Amino acid sequence: MLRQDMISYFQNAPERDSTVYIRAEPWPKFTMKEMLVEKGLLPGVISKYGPNRKVTFNKAEMEALAFDEPQGHLSHLFKGRLFRPLGDRAGWTGREECVVTDVSVHPVEQELMFVRFDRHIPGKMSVVPIPVSISGLWGCPGYRKGGHVDVMLPTVLCEVVGEQIPPPLVVDVSNLHLEEPFGKITLRDMLPLLPKDGTVRFAREYSAFGGAERT
Repeated sequence: MLRQDMISYFQNAPERDSTVYIRAEPWPKFTMKEMLVEKGLLPGVISKYGPNRKVTFNKAEMEALAFDEPQGHLSHLFKGRLFRPLGDRAGWTGREECVVTDVSVHPVEQELMFVRFDRHIPGKMSVVPIPVSISGLWGCPGYRKGGHVDVMLPTVLCEVVGEQIPPPLVVDVSNLHLEEPFGKITLRDMLPLLPKDGTVRFAREYSAFGGAERT
């Protein structure tokens, strides 16, 4: 009964969406990156499919998204989600849709120094590293017998042409066993996790290395 209640809960749960809406302002003219960082701003550039747009963000807000664990490294999700910077100041009003392609991080501290975005245009391809997480670990027979469940690909490159960047791929490991042949989950097994409308597929580079068998 409890299992059926859990299934019903997740079936009726709202659709997952990792999109971020964040305030942005134009990069002040004749201002160096270092000066912006000292003022608590994060400099950035939005490029591709149009002119470069130099912007700034609230540094603390962006770092809260970039580092989701104390003392942790840059979050995989930071480069695997859609950002929608919103501008309402003189020099820029409107909204961009983009993905992070490059980021400069302090070598020691959890501190962002610069971020670069590429615009995401529906109908045009963006290659995005979508994070992979697991569920069902406590119910996994192999894990309960002392085995380990290793995630070999913490992110999977996906080619996206739709309006939305898919949320992290959640892989159910509750049916993996410790007995030989040891259980595994491949990219082919993960195909049902992709949107049904065909707007996302695994990057074609995986096929050159037997991609369907990558885990």
